[in-house]
Amino acid sequence: MVLLEELYREHCQRLYTVAYAILHQPEEAEDAVHDTFVRLAENRHRLHIRSGEEGRALLTAIARNAAIDRLRHRERANLPLPTFCPDVEDRPSAVAEADALLAAVRALPPLYRDVLLLAGVYGYAPREIATLLGISEATVRQRLSRARKQLKERGFAE
Repeated sequence: MVLLEELYREHCQRLYTVAYAILHQPEEAEDAVHDTFVRLAENRHRLHIRSGEEGRALLTAIARNAAIDRLRHRERANLPLPTFCPDVEDRPSAVAEADALLAAVRALPPLYRDVLLLAGVYGYAPREIATLLGISEATVRQRLSRARKQLKERGFAE
């Protein structure tokens, strides 16, 4: 059995990136990563991971869920959500383009957006995404294609 410390060292940065993408606050993202490993430790007797790919997908799913739980808790507590994109007038055009792309990605239907982010931002292969989301690899490829097509229609070339 792989020690939690080894898993933490190997996956910490990627899990932080996943959590930060949802929460947009460093402290909250760190707490979500911590929650991930607490949940893993509490449920290790129920987990049957057969490969490193499954372990990576499982940890990512746990981190994503931990971050979403924290976001829901924050929303229920009526705490103000941080602004992710400040005014773009004083920033270079490249940053403004990135903000526009981010807005276009956020406007995608969740089915397409999740697959696109997992592939494009987090670097998952279609097989890993299929395992993570519990769908077929063909469905992953189809959703990726449709997401890219919608972004292209909005003026964002690949």
